[in-house]
Amino acid sequence: MDKPENCISAAKAKAMEASWEATRGEALQKALGYPDTHHTINSIKQIRDYLDYVEHKSLEEHILEPKISIFLEVYEKMENRPPVSTFFLAPTKPVQIDEVVKDLPNYEIDPYNLGEVPWPPDKYGTK
Repeated sequence: MDKPENCISAAKAKAMEASWEATRGEALQKALGYPDTHHTINSIKQIRDYLDYVEHKSLEEHILEPKISIFLEVYEKMENRPPVSTFFLAPTKPVQIDEVVKDLPNYEIDPYNLGEVPWPPDKYGTK
């Protein structure tokens, strides 16, 4: 199987994470008083099942090329951890506004969340 065109190298990913840490991570930790997490873990099967579900539901709505938006969010505080960042996947649908087609949230299909959030947060560059 060929590698998808939008793959980046591990070195590039480490550099991007270091940039996040330097430009956002430190500021968030200072403002919040604790390190915020910036990743979540999902199995390939979980994500594949969700994408298959979105594709199926989208086809029912005659959306032939469904897309996914990734939104940042914050979990509520839990007994064993503070309120930390996470993300959710949200299906989109093409909507024509004036002369432009925009990908807007498709509220007919539920978003996806609930991955594993490591606490305390790990870093991509950590071995």
